[in-house]
Amino acid sequence: RSCLCLLLYKSWINLSATMKRMLILLLIVLLAGTSCDKLHSSYYVRYEAMCQYPDSSAVYMKVLFDTPDGQQIINMDSSVFSEICGPFYKGNRVSLQIQTTSKVENAQVAIYVSKDGDEYCLMAIDNKRFNPTVDCILDW
Repeated sequence: RSCLCLLLYKSWINLSATMKRMLILLLIVLLAGTSCDKLHSSYYVRYEAMCQYPDSSAVYMKVLFDTPDGQQIINMDSSVFSEICGPFYKGNRVSLQIQTTSKVENAQVAIYVSKDGDEYCLMAIDNKRFNPTVDCILDW
């Protein structure tokens, strides 16, 4: 390893000042382009929620989820919810919560994420009976 460092150092010393500047500029452009591409990856989020009730007349679900414009709240008389939102960007936090009545037998929420058009992958799931909540940070 030390031999390689010494060789690189000697090679650098022998380069002209113009050549050194050109290599530094090339390195800056390459690094800047790489980091910008990663920061601008787009993510689409598919939210899914479901509840099981013993009586179909008692169905009620309040859904809270994140969109690129902020949090949305929907009151539903349905036991199933599915929504795709985006684009989100690296570092964004997304969350999904449902609020139900005490008559619910089972509830589940899940977040699936697609990066740059790839297939959706399950990122978070919660099977609590009352008011399940999931969230994740888009960071890969």
